[in-house]
Amino acid sequence: MISCRRRFWSACVKAPDARMAAIRMTATRKTHAGSARSRHDSGIWAWKMHVISTQQALPIMDRVAIITPAIGDAFEAPYRLWRNHPATGLDFPDIAPSTVDGAVMRRLVEALASCLPADVDVLAGIDMGGFGLAGALASRNGLGFCDIRKVGSIRADVIRVVMENYDLGEGIAMSKGSRIAGRNVAIIDDCLVSGTTALTAVNLVRRLGARCDTALFVYELDGMGGRERLARDNVSAHVLRTLPRADAQSRKATEAI
Repeated sequence: MISCRRRFWSACVKAPDARMAAIRMTATRKTHAGSARSRHDSGIWAWKMHVISTQQALPIMDRVAIITPAIGDAFEAPYRLWRNHPATGLDFPDIAPSTVDGAVMRRLVEALASCLPADVDVLAGIDMGGFGLAGALASRNGLGFCDIRKVGSIRADVIRVVMENYDLGEGIAMSKGSRIAGRNVAIIDDCLVSGTTALTAVNLVRRLGARCDTALFVYELDGMGGRERLARDNVSAHVLRTLPRADAQSRKATEAI
C-alpha cells in the first residue's frame, strides 16, 4: 500500500495540467483469497489510481494580467486562479507563476518600488505571498525585512515556542527578534481582499511601537472594501492591478462541463 501511495504522489507531481487535472485514489477491501467483502470483514485494502483528463475535470485556471506601473512600460504577469478561495464566490490570484519567472519577478518588484514612500525603512511581508515580495524589495532598496506569520500556518508542535518567542496579534505573529519600535514599516502582501489580515498586521506593527501607514499589494479583488477599510485606519494602500472578485471565464467553463 505504501508503494502504491508513493506512486500516487509521484504521479501528482509529474502530471502536467494540459494532460491531467486530477488523480484520484480509491480503495477496495479484499480478503486474502481475493474476493470482495464488506468493510467489516478482515482483509487488506487494494488501491487504484484514476487519472482524469483536463477536458473532463476542471478548466485550466491560468491567467495573465497587464500591470501598468507608475514608472516604466506595462508588462504581462501570469497568475493562477484558486476557485472559491478564501470564500465561496471569490477567485484568488496565486502569483507563483510570476514569482518563479525571474524577469517578471524583477518587474513586479520594480513596480512595487515605485509605490514605496522614501521614508520607509522596514518591509513586513505577510504570510505567505508577501514574504518573497517584501524580501526582494528590501534587498533592492537596502531596507530591513521582517515576516508576519499567520498563526494557522504554524505547526501545532511549535506553538509553545511561538508563545515564548513571538508577539501575537489577532491570528498573526511576529518574531520578538524583529525590533521595529520607532521605525517606519510598510506591509506587503500578494492580494488585498477584505483587508482584515492587512489591518491586523498594521495594528500589530503599531502596537510594537512602529509607524505603519503604507501597504503594498500586487492584486486587489474588486468590490471587497479592503482599500476602504485600510483607509479608515489611515493606511494608504497601493495596488498594481485590480481583478474581478470572480473570474467569469472559469465559471462559464465549469458550467459547460
